Amino acid sequence: MAKTLHIFSETQRRSLIRFLVFLSLVRWYNLLVVAIAQYLAAYFILHHDAIWYHILLDWRLFLVVSSTGLIIAGGYIINAFYDVEKDLANRPQEVIVGRVLTKVFAIRGYLIVNGLALMLSLLIQKELFLFNGLFAFGLWFYSHKLKKKPLLGNFAAASLTVAAFFAVCVYYGFVNQVILVYAIFIMLITLIREIVKDLEAMKGDLIYGYQTFPVVYGIKKTKKLLYTLVLSSILPFWLLYIAMPLEGLLWYFGFCALMLTYTAYRIQRAVKPSQFTHINTGLKLLILTGVASIMLM
Repeated sequence: MAKTLHIFSETQRRSLIRFLVFLSLVRWYNLLVVAIAQYLAAYFILHHDAIWYHILLDWRLFLVVSSTGLIIAGGYIINAFYDVEKDLANRPQEVIVGRVLTKVFAIRGYLIVNGLALMLSLLIQKELFLFNGLFAFGLWFYSHKLKKKPLLGNFAAASLTVAAFFAVCVYYGFVNQVILVYAIFIMLITLIREIVKDLEAMKGDLIYGYQTFPVVYGIKKTKKLLYTLVLSSILPFWLLYIAMPLEGLLWYFGFCALMLTYTAYRIQRAVKPSQFTHINTGLKLLILTGVASIMLM
């Protein structure tokens, strides 16, 4: 990498490094997962009778997916902008805004990606433009106001996470029960993960006055809430299997039940921030397998 950078001028090297850091800020790997999930939902859930390459080569769907990715990227930027001080307390080595990238650069990037997303949306349909406008506003309002509210902020984050599924539904003009079940499942797992992240970040939240659920109600009550949510998250896939008794779904349901049981056990024993970090990683894996399980439809 270092040898490759020598072929560029100093200005070009700085621009390249800034671009790579910007990609890290917007979590390009999460954007890729969201894009894959949208295409899988479009083919396996919303239009399973279509020819797969018709879905893949649909340029309008590509713009829908791209606009959603840009909106989510904007959400990551504005969230990092508002969380600079807290992140310096919790994980200073990962802070980008205010250190590697200036706050002015971050705000400009936020405005550019959102503006581009809305322009792409307008090329497709006014309904998508309205949806993405509300989506962008929701991400900003969450970062600016709701994130500091106990449980409400967690629920808002989980709801906004599954909004990408519904961007595809807006494009096709309908929603079916399968995508609703998947959305509820992903939302519940994300809600659990958001609360676990609050347990992991209690130090910074206490210092900077974030009224998260663990800060307000304590660790013991937070763990009880997590146990309830873990049990609740099994219900959507059970209902889906009753409606669509597919063998693949049954195997995945069993996998989820085992993973969630193990997660509850880890939560019960967790005390240190590093232990909650490991639980968070396991929940990420569960979300990824949830996306992959769409192909079982």
